Amino acid sequence: MARVEMTDGWEERLQAPLGDVVWKLCLDVKADAQMICPVDSGDLKMSIDSEVRGTVGRVGSNLDYAAAVEMGFHGIEQVCEYVRKDGVRVRAHERHANQPSEPYLKPSLYTRRSA
Repeated sequence: MARVEMTDGWEERLQAPLGDVVWKLCLDVKADAQMICPVDSGDLKMSIDSEVRGTVGRVGSNLDYAAAVEMGFHGIEQVCEYVRKDGVRVRAHERHANQPSEPYLKPSLYTRRSA
């Protein structure tokens, strides 16, 4: 989570209501995150969304593995049963995962932007 602090006199420099500024910022961060997101199936990229409630904005994904892609994961993971694209059924099992981090949200958030 990022923290934004306003310096003295910020009210005069805002040309739009703060909620509109937050909305535009969230849309920009979302677009950048989708652009640099690593793509395998495309599900993660398509799941990135944004929301604004008042003056609080959020950008992220609701997929279970989104955080593991962003921050990396090393350890044992539980794999649920699934059917591969070639029709082969894979039973549920454990595997050792060594997923390096592939940040897409942080770089998008920390991109310098003009108001």
